[in-house]
Amino acid sequence: MNILVVGLGAIGTVFSVFLKSSGHNVYGLTKRKYLEELEKELSVTGIFGERKAMLDKVSDDPDNLKDIPFDLIIITVKSFDTEKAVNDIKGLVSEKTLVLSAQNGYGNYETAGNILGFHRVILGRVIFGSRLIKTGFAEVTVIADAVRIGNPHQLINEKIIKDIAETIDKSGIPTKYADDVYEILWDKILYNSALNPLGAILRCNYGQLAENENTRTIMNKIIEE
Repeated sequence: MNILVVGLGAIGTVFSVFLKSSGHNVYGLTKRKYLEELEKELSVTGIFGERKAMLDKVSDDPDNLKDIPFDLIIITVKSFDTEKAVNDIKGLVSEKTLVLSAQNGYGNYETAGNILGFHRVILGRVIFGSRLIKTGFAEVTVIADAVRIGNPHQLINEKIIKDIAETIDKSGIPTKYADDVYEILWDKILYNSALNPLGAILRCNYGQLAENENTRTIMNKIIEE
């Protein structure tokens, strides 16, 4: 497959390195300030194992990738960059190209679908943790479940999505098809709502939040709300 990963941060680095090292043609689209480091060999360490890969091409300009017939484009940018990222890759999306939003959060799938058409966009729920040790070097630290992918509008043939899930799974990133992917995503949103704000405010990790009776009470109230 010809695969483009948009955003080579912690999650994007993992997808690009694992898919490239499993035999696919993988390209990257990034910001100019990261370009020099990302044109070198990328590395992933952690619970998924050790991998290294040199991507086929990394660019900060979509026009430099316009002659490549992409089968799959994986978007991993932060939510505030989604609209720009989708508009940037709009000209790279052919009739056979599918776009996977591997971003979590509410609204990314809708933004991509409104621009590209929901018949081209796959929603992903990612619940493995990855951190950047430095640009181009990521560590997978934890996993709670396989990546789940699907099309909430049911406009993409189920077999096609299952084949993409199998491709990612065989690369070493646990991935499964889910026809109820939206429901699964909302589980993650509830999870994040309870944990992330308190973790940021109190500067502590998830385990510390769970150990404290007061923060457990606050988290339960957030979920009830």
